[in-house]
Amino acid sequence: MITATGMRNTLRALELRRQVTVEPEMWREWANVIANVVPEATDEDLKAATDRLATFTGFLHVGHLVQALQGDTDAERATRADRIDKALQTRPLDTPDGLEDDPLAAVAWRRAAIKALGDGSDRETAEKHAWHAIGMSPPMLTPPNPAPQPC
Repeated sequence: MITATGMRNTLRALELRRQVTVEPEMWREWANVIANVVPEATDEDLKAATDRLATFTGFLHVGHLVQALQGDTDAERATRADRIDKALQTRPLDTPDGLEDDPLAAVAWRRAAIKALGDGSDRETAEKHAWHAIGMSPPMLTPPNPAPQPC
C-alpha cells in the first residue's frame, strides 16, 4: 500500500522534472486513483514507476503513472492485443443471454472478458471470469421438455 509520504515524494520528483504541475493536496487524488486501480502498489513500486517515466516527454497525468505501475510496455500491450484479436476472430463477444436488459452489466461483463482474454485465458475461462467479475451467474439453460412417457 502506498503512503502519503510516498505519493508526495513521487509527485515532487515528477514536478522537479517538469512533467507535472501539482496543486496543494493533489497527491490525495492521485493516491485515491492508484489505490483503486493498483491496490497492491507500494512506495517502492511508485519509485520504480517514476524511474520508468523519466524519459517520458510531455505532461503526465495519473493514467501514465498507473500504466507505469502496472508495468505495461509496448510489447506487453501488443501481446495482449494479439490474444484478444485471435480470440474474437473465431467468434465475436456478443452480449450474453441474461444481460440484454442491463447495458451497464453487459459492458462490465464484456470488459472483464476482454481483459481475461488479453491475460491469456481461453474463451470459456474468460467468460466465467466475466460473470464472476460482475457478481452474477450465467443463466441456466433449460433442457427441452422430454417426450411424454406412455403409462
